[in-house]
Amino acid sequence: VVCGPWDAALGPMLEQQPGSVVSLEGSALIDTVAARDVCRAAIAAAERLDSPAVAGQAIFVTKGEAMRSHDLAGLLAKGLGWNLVLLPQVAQTCIGFGLGGRRSVMEFLGRPVPCVAPKDLLLRALVEKTFDNSRAFHCLDFSPELSVEEAVSLAVADYRLKYPDPKVK
Repeated sequence: VVCGPWDAALGPMLEQQPGSVVSLEGSALIDTVAARDVCRAAIAAAERLDSPAVAGQAIFVTKGEAMRSHDLAGLLAKGLGWNLVLLPQVAQTCIGFGLGGRRSVMEFLGRPVPCVAPKDLLLRALVEKTFDNSRAFHCLDFSPELSVEEAVSLAVADYRLKYPDPKVK
């Protein structure tokens, strides 16, 4: 999960459901990285394209530290001063059924769910993998600098710039 200003995943969710951050309960583990760190890694790779260790190779750029997906949502909710709404495990099954499931979750919550495709929400919640980022360190001399907390703070600051009116909360 890439976090930071202009976050493509968090932005639509925040715009759709101001006042609440919705996440699935459970133990799914995700790996995160700050958008700024991804840019630094891309520049480092571009500078080393002549190297066989870099050219044409897949290099994972992550923090290499697992966290629970709902903990990331919790950081976002805390930063915004919003409520964290955890959907129960049964919602995963509903979401898996597509639009009908989305309607069921809406009825369960009594309000719309975030503007994320149900299959994408389910897949993101069920991904339980962290990537070894040692290749980025060895081939690109890259180590992530920003913590997930700092990246979320940057995303929140960006959101606040876009929506400075406190009534949007």
